[in-house]
Amino acid sequence: DETDLAQVRRRYIEQKKRLKIWMKAGFVSGRPAWLQLGTGDYRAEVWGSEVEPAQSRPVLEADIRKQLEKLGETCFTLESLEIHTDGKGFYSLKEINALRREAVRLLEDQVIAGHGLAIGDAKPKPSGFCRGLPDVEGERKTSGAAAGEMQYAATAEDVGAGRIAPVRGLRVHISTEEQLLYLAEHLAAIREGGQSREQDGRRLTINRLYVESSLLLETRTIRQKALHEASQSKKEKKIQQALEILHKAGTALWIALPYILRSRDRDIMENALELYRQGRIQGFLVRNLEEYGWLQQEAEAFRQTVPHTDSLWTCPAPQQRIWLDHTVYVWNSQSAAFWQEKGCGLTCPLELNGREWGRLLRQLRYTHGQARQAGCGDAPEKLVYGRIPMMVTANCIAKTAGKCLHGQSCRTEGELTDRYRTKFPVEIRCDTCMNIIYNSVPLSLHKEQGDDVYKRLSFTTESGREMWRILDFFSGAANTGSGVPPYRDYTTGHEKKGVL
Repeated sequence: DETDLAQVRRRYIEQKKRLKIWMKAGFVSGRPAWLQLGTGDYRAEVWGSEVEPAQSRPVLEADIRKQLEKLGETCFTLESLEIHTDGKGFYSLKEINALRREAVRLLEDQVIAGHGLAIGDAKPKPSGFCRGLPDVEGERKTSGAAAGEMQYAATAEDVGAGRIAPVRGLRVHISTEEQLLYLAEHLAAIREGGQSREQDGRRLTINRLYVESSLLLETRTIRQKALHEASQSKKEKKIQQALEILHKAGTALWIALPYILRSRDRDIMENALELYRQGRIQGFLVRNLEEYGWLQQEAEAFRQTVPHTDSLWTCPAPQQRIWLDHTVYVWNSQSAAFWQEKGCGLTCPLELNGREWGRLLRQLRYTHGQARQAGCGDAPEKLVYGRIPMMVTANCIAKTAGKCLHGQSCRTEGELTDRYRTKFPVEIRCDTCMNIIYNSVPLSLHKEQGDDVYKRLSFTTESGREMWRILDFFSGAANTGSGVPPYRDYTTGHEKKGVL
């Protein structure tokens, strides 16, 4: 009867079926955090970073339990939870949540693969993939994995099946002279068959390098420098030598134009265009509509001067010479299609989460192989590491503090501290009279990388040594979804939640 049917609907149709799981976790000061969970014959195990000694308030067992019990809309429900802690360590709630999400994802993948299905990007792992996992007492079973190392590596089956993205080379953005010189020195050492000071680096392939305009352009015009090479400063000569080394190493150099363009900055654009005409750069990273419009005007003027000749920076895809940064609007398929028709390269917007951007890519047929077949140009780029600008402003913190530099340097660095003692790096750009206030921690998507986009790493406040270690990490362990990044604090931005 209707009563029985209603009961069947409530029990078997309307109610989501969930699997009961057990969970064990360890948070002992001075040791890597770990988490195990399982159901039936399936089991997942993950490592985290080392639990630091608490300076004031240690992380309590109740806090850990509260975060680990948040299974939300997953297909699991918690049956038992066992926590091992000495009550002396500190571990952020954000990192606890990250451990839980990663372990749940791995267990879901194993359950799906165990039933002979291939849904999403399920990556079934062999039974012995968790090397070095501590047992419930917090000691290691084996010494196969270093402290804090992620629990699995890519297998030949993963790569062959396309589950793990093959290395296609990185696209890198640098902002400082130290980063430029350090990169040139180490790439030169690798090219000559030796080893760099820090890493082997043989896996590292940079197929495009975006260099900030403040590094490439000084107050004098490019033509003036060509006429007065002898008057170049030591800094200018070092930069020029580094650029030549990178060029010989096969790295395509592109100029990153300013975030703001005013009429008084005309010299910057003219000098950038002169660099392009001389063949010293291969394209432009455009950050606003004014820069795109200016380049299009110059292209039209060039075509009128030289009839029946296409401008190189507006040549058909896939040889685009204008690449749009994430600051240019491509939130939806209409705006992305507009720029696609213009022959411009795209950068994934930071406001869309991974699922939304993936749907947009499918609508535009924007993948490595399909894009070329459809005549749409190259695949987009995605920022996988870098500090996100929180504000670009004409209000200079140096001038406000009564310490205006009066244009003595194209670029200097400052810092803002909020009431919570959080420090926000500030890039002071005297060449364009603006400040860029960056987030206190960098964006890092080393666990969320896709295989249908180019990966871009953006370096702003990092030292040369820090930059090289991050490059080595992303060219190696990050491609397999394993390894521990050489930095502790980071954010995944809107990759998982989006802004709406």
